[in-house]
Amino acid sequence: MKGDCGENPGARRDRVEITGMCRDQDPMQNRGNCEDQMPPTVDMNPSFLRLWRARFQGAPLYCANEGSEGVLASEGWRDYTFRATTVGQKRIEKYLLKECGPGSNLFHVGIGNSLLAQDFHPRVSMIVGVSIEHNEVHHGLQSGASNYFPFVMNKYSLQFSQAFSSDYDFVVDNNPSTFCCCFFHLVRMMTAYRRLMRNGGRIVTERIGLGWVVKGGNPRWGFDFEDWGRIAEVLGLTTSNINGEVYTMQHHQPV
Repeated sequence: MKGDCGENPGARRDRVEITGMCRDQDPMQNRGNCEDQMPPTVDMNPSFLRLWRARFQGAPLYCANEGSEGVLASEGWRDYTFRATTVGQKRIEKYLLKECGPGSNLFHVGIGNSLLAQDFHPRVSMIVGVSIEHNEVHHGLQSGASNYFPFVMNKYSLQFSQAFSSDYDFVVDNNPSTFCCCFFHLVRMMTAYRRLMRNGGRIVTERIGLGWVVKGGNPRWGFDFEDWGRIAEVLGLTTSNINGEVYTMQHHQPV
């Protein structure tokens, strides 16, 4: 299955577009191949290694596949372009309605049907989103919202970890652990989310999505609030459990 761990890396290509595709790559084929030989840069510090040993050994430490898009759901459930918004995503958006303002910048990981952008673009300053699904990004680009910028990009990739500045008030990911291939790429992704945030920024997820695992996937990727908190602790972030459903990590930096 595409995205399975343990594939042998291919040859590196040096020129990469912001969309995460090589300039000479057909955008509808071989997603992620252009990064296969990129160095596995990540803040895998000793605290994260000890955390894996103490709590997450049920998940692989490193899949050794730098082109991995994670463990993908079945084809019919991968593309959410025309699917209804999930219950968990609706809870996140209800929370954001109370917290966002005209100056807020949102970063949406897994843009799906882009209804978040349609609902929020008049309320906030900017929305940037990423997805590995070309249909979702094409649909988002047709929305007509001048302050919405969707990209084809893999959240586990080195490109993603280096692509965006620290200008976001909210980083939204309803399934941060669901599609993980290994602990290493989870840490890279979460470290990238931390770097995206302004001081006071929040990573936002929801109980159902955080605990969901793809059919046939490793059950250890179903996280609970305690797992969320242990990751946050190593990242230097504080957690909040909003009414038992929406979970956040918040970035507080001395000024």
